[in-house]
Amino acid sequence: MVCSGVPRILIRSCRHLTIIFVSDGPIGPGWTRPDEIARHYFQDDLSVFFERTITIKADIPARTKLRWIFTGPHAGFTVELSSSKVRVTERFYDSSAPYTAGSWPEKITRDEGRPFTGTLRTLTVIADSHLAVRILVNGIELLNEPLLFDITRHQLMYVAPGSNTVSSKLLCCSHKQSLPPSH
Repeated sequence: MVCSGVPRILIRSCRHLTIIFVSDGPIGPGWTRPDEIARHYFQDDLSVFFERTITIKADIPARTKLRWIFTGPHAGFTVELSSSKVRVTERFYDSSAPYTAGSWPEKITRDEGRPFTGTLRTLTVIADSHLAVRILVNGIELLNEPLLFDITRHQLMYVAPGSNTVSSKLLCCSHKQSLPPSH
């Protein structure tokens, strides 16, 4: 229902996407990381404000990590999920300002983590109009960090020793956009 004078929200959704990572499966085809588990690169471009949710079908095995990497032209952040902790790191790159040594200027500017208990079933990342990124586990906000740069793409990466499998599903591939009030 739309009330007169109230902004409407337009939501466009895409189909659900299931992703399965197998640690002893095929290695990545990338030119810089050929010895890692193949990553999943999402094809959608992220809007300025976005919300994405993945569901995890089974527990994250001990000593493994699922990394959801969000990138932009000059900076990015990574949400790292283990069996009992969620962590977010923000980094700047493609700038001479963070350059200290080496061939690639990069600097981690924020690194925060929170433990959680219970069975992990959903992980939600929200970039909102308060210039913040919010991280929710099972619908409960665990982290809220400043987000002062543009994000355009995202990918999933699984880090696991030995033989492990994790399966996830991108649930919410929605773009929310404010529309002018109806009259």
